[in-house]
Amino acid sequence: MAPPEVCGSPARPSTATHRQPPSRISINAIPLGTVQRLRDEAEARIAAQGRETDTVLLRRAQGHASALRQSGRTYRQRLRVVAAVGLLNMGPSLTQFFHDHENMSRAVMRSNEIARRSRSSLDVDTLTYVEICIIVVRNRLSHQWITSTFSSRARHEMRTTGAPDADISTLRGLLEDEIVRIITTWDELSIRDLADYELNNVGPDHNIDDLGQDARGPGVQSETMVDVVSELRVDNPIPTSTSQDTKGTNNPLPSPPPSPSPIFASNGTVVDAIQVDDDHCCSICTEPYTERHRAFSLTRCGHTFGKACINEWVNSTARNANLCPNCRAMLCVRRPRRPMSGSHAVPLPDDRDYLQSRLNQSTRLIQRLADVRAGLWGLHTRNAFFDECMDGLNERFFTGGLSWILVPTDSGETWTLQPHDWHA
Repeated sequence: MAPPEVCGSPARPSTATHRQPPSRISINAIPLGTVQRLRDEAEARIAAQGRETDTVLLRRAQGHASALRQSGRTYRQRLRVVAAVGLLNMGPSLTQFFHDHENMSRAVMRSNEIARRSRSSLDVDTLTYVEICIIVVRNRLSHQWITSTFSSRARHEMRTTGAPDADISTLRGLLEDEIVRIITTWDELSIRDLADYELNNVGPDHNIDDLGQDARGPGVQSETMVDVVSELRVDNPIPTSTSQDTKGTNNPLPSPPPSPSPIFASNGTVVDAIQVDDDHCCSICTEPYTERHRAFSLTRCGHTFGKACINEWVNSTARNANLCPNCRAMLCVRRPRRPMSGSHAVPLPDDRDYLQSRLNQSTRLIQRLADVRAGLWGLHTRNAFFDECMDGLNERFFTGGLSWILVPTDSGETWTLQPHDWHA
């Protein structure tokens, strides 16, 4: 059998030179630290010229991605063209594209490095750290979104990984904790400042008849009853009630805790109710009820006091004057107070100005965080995220006993902080 024919021209003799063994090749090694030094020098020159913000750099790269998508090409295809052509053979358009891409990548790396340093620094406070981390999350998401040429598949992958949502949730928790600390400190300052001033209530007095009714008509209790009550108070003092001794009482509400928080008068003294039989004696003044000292039953909790005594109490300037002296039930809305005419006005301390500025900064950061999340999940989720933050903070205000509430504005894109009585 004849051998098979070989197609093509005959092989030419090899003219390739043999490579020298590795041991004989002289290698010009780059000195240690040269690359880092050159990078630092380039960054210094950029900073000296006024480095542009990350937002500007991202928008430039985003413009290239939009143009590529309209022409039916992708961002990664453009990068492969850059790699194939080489830096020395690129035209002006390709050079500008690669320059903007490198600036975007440098912005991502720079923000990551700043976040790493701030995480281990004791000189960076919470709000500054959160602001840096928001920039990091924004830069990472924008880089992935741009290099994918706004691919829906890339967006789906970013959503399913859960990493961006986890970072956003962590930053949201840090901001909410900071806002609660700010409001708590604000309440403490308000109590401290008002304690040093003689105050007046703002607005008309409460009408005591709106809070209950007379427990007995005038003249029902005779002098004999007064004598009996006086004898009972001297010979058979009523022991202090406990949480177990609740049978047979006329109080429809549960017994108060064993050590309730005291009620403070305007001069700072404690006005705590004395445990006496309020069916016969007023637990504020401890005097028996008479025709002139009528018994008055509160609608809210059923406790009974002398009408004049409870009227004086709810219209006093004490901080807790709107609470029942016995069970601390909310009787009415606490009227605002202000310093009396002629006394020194309560100043706005520097630390309160500082708290206000930090509260404004925290609100702006939550808005920026909502914008970043809307870039991942869509603009329709922005207001929902904002409402979730507001509801979470209001719940913490309520459980923490803070007398404030966040109320959305008419636009629904922000909120205002207002005093609020949660027990009204």
